[in-house]
Amino acid sequence: MLCGSSANENAIKTAFIWYQTQKRGGSPNAEDLVSCMKQEPPGTPNICVISFDGAFHGRSLAALSMTHSKPIHKVDIPAFHWPVASFPRYKYPLEKNVTYNGEQDNDCLAKVFA
Repeated sequence: MLCGSSANENAIKTAFIWYQTQKRGGSPNAEDLVSCMKQEPPGTPNICVISFDGAFHGRSLAALSMTHSKPIHKVDIPAFHWPVASFPRYKYPLEKNVTYNGEQDNDCLAKVFA
């Protein structure tokens, strides 16, 4: 499959692998390899991707977990329970709306961590 959805899937996997390699300080050990086959930590970490409300990232499994635009594409499909952020509604020009835009950022992030 050569499409945007598979590009997103590969980007997500690459980011997860890079993050865990940095956190672990190298290659997976025996415990990581055994636990991942049971979908348990430490080999299957509890990490996530944040996406925006209204976003479309594709129709493959992880991409659908980040897609929030058309319910018909998601209905009946299990998904990862990943956080969703509202997209900030900035005012322009940016340099004249620093305070308002900062409040937008804070409000959107607060909803993610609520």
